Amino acid sequence: MCSNIAGIPGLPGKPGDQGQAGRDGRDGRNGLDGAPGKQGTQGPRGLRGTAGFQGKVGPQGPSGAKGETGSQGSPGRKGEPGPRGPPGEAANHTANWKHCVWKKTDNRDTGKIKVQ
Repeated sequence: MCSNIAGIPGLPGKPGDQGQAGRDGRDGRNGLDGAPGKQGTQGPRGLRGTAGFQGKVGPQGPSGAKGETGSQGSPGRKGEPGPRGPPGEAANHTANWKHCVWKKTDNRDTGKIKVQ
């Protein structure tokens, strides 16, 4: 028969398995904005970018002021002879003058100039 006598406590048992993860808590309300801070120091200059495409040529501007006259240049080389010109008037006509002479000692004419 069994008696109701309490026995001595036994050894502790092995821990149980990890339970499932719980739900996230509710989101709280946003807090008030803080006071603005001081401006920070300027950072270092960035790297130079690549060159862009060349644009269209613009309209021509107004003429500039007239410049000063330059110095005289040195003479150029002698050119080639030009073509022969047309014959002159003397070559196209016969002479139309006659010559007269006189002796100085007696002041007499021996003729006159004849014009044709």
